Amino acid sequence: MKKQTISDKKMKQWDLHMFLSKEIVIGIDFLLKKQCGYPNGMTMEEWNDILKKIRDGFEIYYDSDGDFWEWKNGKSPPYQPNIKNDDGTWTCPPTPKGYKLIINKKKKKAFNDAFKLLHKHFEHLWD
Repeated sequence: MKKQTISDKKMKQWDLHMFLSKEIVIGIDFLLKKQCGYPNGMTMEEWNDILKKIRDGFEIYYDSDGDFWEWKNGKSPPYQPNIKNDDGTWTCPPTPKGYKLIINKKKKKAFNDAFKLLHKHFEHLWD
């Protein structure tokens, strides 16, 4: 997991989703290392697979800064400053030809699946 550059206090205030994602990854890693219990009706291996999917999905979310948009060609366009309008407002410049933003569907699906698993198994996150 990437190292966050702002303080946890500031993250809690402005980016609660990022703080919670980080804490979920840390907490799930703890449960995977402890290996003390698992929910009734499943094996330890099944439980570990679920925990890993939750951890991996939230790690993807955290490492992506909660944003699954990517440039189709893998490179971002050259920097272009915002345009100041006559009324004093600002406009983003148009995207240059040959560049297109797309959603990384694989990452988004991994996070969505992890979120659903977290919801389903929330009450089983004990040691």
